[in-house]
Amino acid sequence: MSLGNVARIAEARDLEQSPHDLDTERAVLGALIVENGLLDAVRAVVSPEAFFRDAHRRICRAVYELGDSGIPIDPLTLIAIHRDRGELDAVGGPAYVTSLIDGLPRGMNATTHAARVAHHHHQRLALAGLEAAKRDLYAGELPDLSRLSALLSAATVGAGGGAGVLEIVTEHDLAARPQPTGVVRGVLPTGITCIAGAPAGGKTTTAASIAVAKASGHRWLRLYEVAERGPVIIMAGEAAENLPRLLKAARHAHGLGLEDVLPIWIIPQAFSLFTPGREYAELLAYARSIEPRPLFIWDTLGIYSAGAKENDNTEMQVVMSNLRAIHGDHLVLHHTDKGERDARGAGAIRANLDALFMLIDTDGRIVLSNAKQRAAAKAADIHLQLVADPAIGAAAVRTASSITRAPGELSANQRTVLDALWETFATTGAGVPQLEAALPHVKQRTLYDAVDKLVTHGFARRDGGRVYPVNR
Repeated sequence: MSLGNVARIAEARDLEQSPHDLDTERAVLGALIVENGLLDAVRAVVSPEAFFRDAHRRICRAVYELGDSGIPIDPLTLIAIHRDRGELDAVGGPAYVTSLIDGLPRGMNATTHAARVAHHHHQRLALAGLEAAKRDLYAGELPDLSRLSALLSAATVGAGGGAGVLEIVTEHDLAARPQPTGVVRGVLPTGITCIAGAPAGGKTTTAASIAVAKASGHRWLRLYEVAERGPVIIMAGEAAENLPRLLKAARHAHGLGLEDVLPIWIIPQAFSLFTPGREYAELLAYARSIEPRPLFIWDTLGIYSAGAKENDNTEMQVVMSNLRAIHGDHLVLHHTDKGERDARGAGAIRANLDALFMLIDTDGRIVLSNAKQRAAAKAADIHLQLVADPAIGAAAVRTASSITRAPGELSANQRTVLDALWETFATTGAGVPQLEAALPHVKQRTLYDAVDKLVTHGFARRDGGRVYPVNR
């Protein structure tokens, strides 16, 4: 069984049955035409014979020949070379050659796409080899088993998840990729963030506040910039019935109405990331269909790791790996250890986190303390306060003014001015006229003195004639 025979059998197989992806083939050729500098990297991965469509094989050969000759590769040059060879109609004509550069995906990884084309080629050869071996057996002849084994081995390399091939990238590919922006700038990075705290300590309430900020694009707590407005999916394995009230209270705390927020999707069913089944498969497919990048909130890790031993590194690694495989950013709510100094469970949990926050609750005052940031400096402590909304029947988190951290340092008037800065002017800052209007009962001289003291002691800062509170 010669390689030529195998190739002819592969080409003769039914179009719909043979592994191929014509869009990927077009994308590789288009990338080479647009960016000639990719030629060496792509050529190292895929040969012209690997393309399924005959027109694409012809075009790829011409591209490689032009590259060898040092001639710039562009649609007009390709059209001319195929016209000279008398094969312009065979490659689809001028319109088809020109169309190869239309609609190329932004930041396309050309070498990974080329590897996908090559992988499909090896799969087709393996299938053709099996067909040839079957024919040999029916004819009473012994198949070339060593050749068949080599074809099958080549077809199974990189046959795991994703695109089915080992990702091979160049510096150009990496630079062209969109860079991650995170969820909340300087606080929640791209990837997996965990908020760990004691039961009933405000984790879900804090997560509802983050969900509203992400879905609205407004600053979280009116202070922290949201990187991108986008979809939120809450995996509500715990206390799903309370979520509508918590989300409504969070919108009110942000000064937002329902019309200001993208729909927040709630999935109340619980399933295990340790022994994933149909629900996990459906979520994987659903997540890949969502753009921009969604934020998943998991309430709680214990529920979604059912069946795994929480202190077993191997089993929790399975849970965390399956979590990371879901397209999107993830905010995981979890419980603390007995000393409430770290997230509960195996080291594999913490090792897989991109950020970890400890939520410390003392009489309604919450400190969100950053225990880990994988690729950035740790965020400063965020001081929060649970504030009940009687009209809704739920609480929301708001920023706690700096006076709650150092009450002995400030007079009553200074506390009044600082409260006004946090409540009304946290993001915009205030000039003295705005403060006078907001605090008509405070004398002007007292107001000036209070602002000076707040700035001197680091509770506020001046910038361009305005005063801003400082989250110390």
